[in-house]
Amino acid sequence: MRKKILVVVHRFPPRHQAGAELYSLRLAKELSKKHEVVVMSTDDNLSSRNYTRNSYEYEGLRVVEFTNHRRYREFEESYADPHMEQHFASVLRAVQPDIVHYQHLLHHSVNYPAIAREYGCAGVATIHEYWLLCGRNGQMLQADGTRCLAPGLSKCAPCMANFMWGRRGLDLWMLRGLAGVKKVMGVDFKATARKFRLKGYSRSSEEIPPEVIEEMERQLLLREARIRDCFDTIDCFVAPSMFLRDRFVEYGLDEQRIIHNRLGVMTEHYRRRVRVHREGRPLRIGFLGSVQEIKGLHILLEALTQLEPDSFDLRVYGDLNSKPEYVNSLFNKLGSSMQLMGRAAQNEIPAILGTFDLLAVPSIWWENSPLVILEAFATGLPVIVSDIGGMAELVQNEVDGLHFEAGNSQDLAAKLRRVQHEAGFLEKLSERTQNPRSIEDDARFHDLLFDAVLSQTPEEMEES
Repeated sequence: MRKKILVVVHRFPPRHQAGAELYSLRLAKELSKKHEVVVMSTDDNLSSRNYTRNSYEYEGLRVVEFTNHRRYREFEESYADPHMEQHFASVLRAVQPDIVHYQHLLHHSVNYPAIAREYGCAGVATIHEYWLLCGRNGQMLQADGTRCLAPGLSKCAPCMANFMWGRRGLDLWMLRGLAGVKKVMGVDFKATARKFRLKGYSRSSEEIPPEVIEEMERQLLLREARIRDCFDTIDCFVAPSMFLRDRFVEYGLDEQRIIHNRLGVMTEHYRRRVRVHREGRPLRIGFLGSVQEIKGLHILLEALTQLEPDSFDLRVYGDLNSKPEYVNSLFNKLGSSMQLMGRAAQNEIPAILGTFDLLAVPSIWWENSPLVILEAFATGLPVIVSDIGGMAELVQNEVDGLHFEAGNSQDLAAKLRRVQHEAGFLEKLSERTQNPRSIEDDARFHDLLFDAVLSQTPEEMEES
């Protein structure tokens, strides 16, 4: 049955090419071979007026994009933006979808599913991280980097009272001015400006006035109520990892309504080969992803300083402009065998992965299901990962890769030495990597899931 599908995602290519955005693109393209698919996304282009609409076509998909500068007057608008709700309703009227696939509601509104139901639309949500549980960018990390397994009012209120959940007019004025300086002079003061903007949010929890924390507690209780209402108006949830699924079930989401489903990969773009490491040749290590602190690149660099300088060769691929202050902090850790290569085009990724002996994913937060791990396996490339979250779930320790203690550079260094010196070990790991699921198979799963959801009667949808 041909369906009209509206995909809602926080960001979308070509400007944004992180994992959730790329997966949303690839799945939508595959589904569009049989169905009518429209994408609704946001962008924070400061050269456009807030909440303006921009429609374009990308790789055969129709995209409706709205500018959102995140200039929120109240905390509530950071998760339930009334302007975006009006735009969503206008898109629903224009597209008249049978089903809405929520890939991400960040920069949108958790009220979308209720609005869609008023228009007679069913809804399925794929959960890519923990934003519905954690207002601090969905990373389940406190300001000091401490990982959280579940939200709790006593710890979340001080944490969120210390977080810049929206932008002020001064922030936007400063960012626009700095963009102009960079365009004219080629000098990027973004790192300095970021420190200035965040200065007011850098207080310890002891320094935050009690009344501010009490107000944030009240605001977080309201947010939780809205999130639970959102859960009630979505027909089915999809979790790419069991770890993420368990976090939402513990939070109270009915386990019968959340399905575990591995992300699909465009497997035809990758060629498999077995990696063999010979003693005396540098171990070719790769890092491919966002260059920011939560991805743990500094942990990898600290580990590599503990190895013989000529025993490895590191290549880092990722955007060096998004977090310039973090990138600057890495330079004093770089040795002669470590290079920051900058951002790679998506069509270059298969070839780049083919040049590595080992991929490192040293993230310090609860990663859900990093696409780069699945893409590495498609080329027969073993992966060394932090032993937490969905990363540890994807990589079988000492089968198709290795685990190391998250944040422990000494343990990571020890595991890398083993790969360097244990004869035949890398080859065994490489031989055991399994081809990931294809995007075609993933699209078939979603097609069947959408059919099942749409086959419910209105009464059953109200009860679900």
